[in-house]
Amino acid sequence: MAGLSICGAPPEVWFQTQGSDQAKEIQAIVEAWNNPSIDRFAFQSSGTTGKRKTLWFSRAQIIASAQRTHRWLGMRPGNRWLLALPLHYVAGRMIVYRCLAEGMDLWPLEPSLDPWQEALEADAVSLTPSMMLHMLNQAEGKQKFKQIRQVLLGGEPVPQSLLSMLSTWQQPVVWHTYGMTETLTQVAARRLCPNQTLEFKRVDASLEFGVSESGTLSVTDHLLKLSHLETKDAVALIGPEAFVWKGRIDQVINSGGIKLYPEDWKSKLSHPWLKGKHWLVVGQQDPSFGEVPILLVETNEVPPDQLLQELNLKLSGVMKLKGIKYAERLERGATGKIKPPKASEL
Repeated sequence: MAGLSICGAPPEVWFQTQGSDQAKEIQAIVEAWNNPSIDRFAFQSSGTTGKRKTLWFSRAQIIASAQRTHRWLGMRPGNRWLLALPLHYVAGRMIVYRCLAEGMDLWPLEPSLDPWQEALEADAVSLTPSMMLHMLNQAEGKQKFKQIRQVLLGGEPVPQSLLSMLSTWQQPVVWHTYGMTETLTQVAARRLCPNQTLEFKRVDASLEFGVSESGTLSVTDHLLKLSHLETKDAVALIGPEAFVWKGRIDQVINSGGIKLYPEDWKSKLSHPWLKGKHWLVVGQQDPSFGEVPILLVETNEVPPDQLLQELNLKLSGVMKLKGIKYAERLERGATGKIKPPKASEL
């Protein structure tokens, strides 16, 4: 099997021409991997499920995970991965390890909301939904994806505006993935185009899903020797192979005893003024119902009159929004995900 190449060149040649912090980080990963005396490798969790922590995986576990991902995507040695994510966390770091383990061509890009400006040819790229939405809102944004075979989106829910854009696409294949540091990235995925699906299906037969008494997903990973790993994601379980994601259990809006999930509004809220903007539905404290749903929008634009009334025309019952708040910048975590404020903070 061919070894790792970077931008089509041997790693040592590429390293000689690069001086960025990203290049130095890649070099450190490669040198550690090529050291046969090192068998355990550290990954930093994002803190989504609690405090950030360091997790350790063996060389065999990383190779097994890389092979599982490549089986699912139909990738072969020599295929090209674009690296557009930071290396601090598992999603970006595993791209380097996959290329090392399977002899792929790694193509590093400087992480940003718009990581490449012209069409690039590649077999796969991993992005956040925010990155892809930003790119598609630029002039000729769609052209940047014409020569990419598969796009993996993860790290946050996919906004309705992006789902609408992708609904008419035939290529590339775009996946919304579900995974975590504990499972070395994705364990399930749903296709966004062509032919959007709602169900997240396991990416390999080595995975099984269950649900806890509180309705949250549990993951059994026979490959990584994980049994009933508890998550904070509320799901509707379809079976051991698939589920529909409802939302984060710690972001549930309890309105008069009815549990509502912010994701429930993703497919129902649409308005021309919201296009291209980051928004989310959150719970606000209420003396009668405990919490009520309101819309939080990241913008410095003046909203149109009657926006709340127009949005509520498409909603019914407890789903109707009780207000809208605006912020020039929503708070984000270390990985760039928007951090929903607590009801008591609104």
